[in-house]
Amino acid sequence: MCLFGFRLVRVKFIWQCTKEETAGWFLDYWCQLAYETNIPQVMKFADMLMTHLEGILNYCHHTIHTGKPEGINNALKVLKRKHYGFHDTEYYILKAKSTFNGCT
Repeated sequence: MCLFGFRLVRVKFIWQCTKEETAGWFLDYWCQLAYETNIPQVMKFADMLMTHLEGILNYCHHTIHTGKPEGINNALKVLKRKHYGFHDTEYYILKAKSTFNGCT
């Protein structure tokens, strides 16, 4: 198979699948194409995808996104860096709460 044809098949299609069977079929198909390229990095990525197959297919049932927790985590890191040297844990907690006041 030519590399051009492989590039047209995007692995991110998996995240658009709503049925586990469809995502599983597509992932198997994509990994077969990846192995046919004989590119070590692509083959290693395909192996990693197959290792995490169960978790990837669970995404079809539970589409949980980690964007909001990651954003909160980042904001807390920035707060901690900005106010380096908090001597009082309670003050840090109050600053964190005031940062996210009204957020859900």
